[in-house]
Amino acid sequence: RRPIALELLAGIGAAARPTLDQLIGILRDGDPTVAGDAAIAIAAIGPQAAAAVPELTKMLADPPAPTDTNAGFFPQQRFAAIYALGRIGPDATAAASRLRELSQSDEELLATVATWASLKISPQDSSLFESAVPLLRRALRGEREMARLEAAIALGDIGAAADSAIPILELVSEDDSSAGVRAAANAALKKIRGK
Repeated sequence: RRPIALELLAGIGAAARPTLDQLIGILRDGDPTVAGDAAIAIAAIGPQAAAAVPELTKMLADPPAPTDTNAGFFPQQRFAAIYALGRIGPDATAAASRLRELSQSDEELLATVATWASLKISPQDSSLFESAVPLLRRALRGEREMARLEAAIALGDIGAAADSAIPILELVSEDDSSAGVRAAANAALKKIRGK
């Protein structure tokens, strides 16, 4: 029943704000099967969910080495936490340094999502653009559709400062196998060009 309730709360969006304390409690209770769902529900609340930042930040820890005792660890929890922090935006500044570390990960999707969240938290930090744009350009050429999609969205959010990505975005907008990625690349080109 709990996962269904969390899915409904995520669908409600910001109107689920009165349940934030309960959602934070779900993050704390350590049940790995629902923590990610709770983080997505928190993400749907958006900037009004700033009280969840400390618990979401704890979810950014590196996963433990595989053992029988931690077989319940789900990497998608970390992705959900990163997404929620990005949706909270500037009020999630406490997680910024950890997100910058994760943006250097060798794991393409993790690095891309962490970069996207960093840009949402610190949208005026031009130093982020310098490191983010090359990473996001590489992600556009990656095999994982979700990484390409997130990269295109993040480049659009950067705007004119991502003009060096125009050639790869043009290629992706015409040739990517995913209609969603093609659409995101087209939207990013319009934002970068100021149209």
